[in-house]
Amino acid sequence: MGVVVGASLQNKSIEYTANAPNGDTIFERLERSLTVDELRRYVRETRPIFRGYATVAIDEHVEIFYGDKDTDGVIGTKPKNGSSYAFSFLAVKIIVRNKEYVVDLIPLYDNKVAEHTIEVLEELVKLYRINMILIDAGFRDSDLLNWIVGRDIHLITRMRTSKNLRIKDVEYNKAYLYSSLYEKGTYNSICKKMFVYRFRDKKHRDFYLLSDMDEEPSWIKDTYRLRWGIETGFRDVNKMEIKTTTKNKVIRLFFYIISVLMYNIWIEVRSESYVRLDTLRSILIRIVVSSMELRGNLLRIMGLG
Repeated sequence: MGVVVGASLQNKSIEYTANAPNGDTIFERLERSLTVDELRRYVRETRPIFRGYATVAIDEHVEIFYGDKDTDGVIGTKPKNGSSYAFSFLAVKIIVRNKEYVVDLIPLYDNKVAEHTIEVLEELVKLYRINMILIDAGFRDSDLLNWIVGRDIHLITRMRTSKNLRIKDVEYNKAYLYSSLYEKGTYNSICKKMFVYRFRDKKHRDFYLLSDMDEEPSWIKDTYRLRWGIETGFRDVNKMEIKTTTKNKVIRLFFYIISVLMYNIWIEVRSESYVRLDTLRSILIRIVVSSMELRGNLLRIMGLG
């Protein structure tokens, strides 16, 4: 456990930080003991408990892969850094009172993004009072949109810029009534007014947001920035990611869960007193090791407890 957490905090590989036991012993132990279901269950058990309304922000995290494209768990993705293949995870965050916690991390081995998103949301609405969901354009699916509207949850999502959208000549910074009917999917179609908002980014490129709310455009844009914050947050997660070239998809998921766990601890500590991530790394290991429950859970999922 110490080697794994140490590798995360140093943003290094297991081979770099391991001494006793060595890297080969740790990988052998992990390959023998880890399962996706057990890792998923552990993340669910560590979800924060709080009162009040919460916002859910969802994004896809991609780890570019340069090996054999037929490796188990690798899927096709948008070309990046010389590769079109990656290990992909669905990252789900709860945002409440200016805190954001990763509450689920789902491996996407089958590209069924909308289906997995609905499954996660079904769980979360039983735990939290969710009043808004923020998703990227890649999640815009008729089944998912109908699920959200059917539960009377507000929505803001980015739209892909298309010829049909440009033809509508939506005015900047103004709500435009786009549609009042979803496409028919697995769920029954639901009538609800949807509004499009047109904005321009710092590079003078147009982008569009879709929402069921007729609000001030500036509020819509500022609220959606909470989802953009997921990307910023995961850059911090990446600073604590264990480096690896393993082809084992379950070990890769485990390593990323460890870095997410470190991130959640940092968010909690930072909310009490501002601490830079670089400064906090040196004391995070003490927090983890001093927590009997946390240590026990880590040992259990690593097959050591």
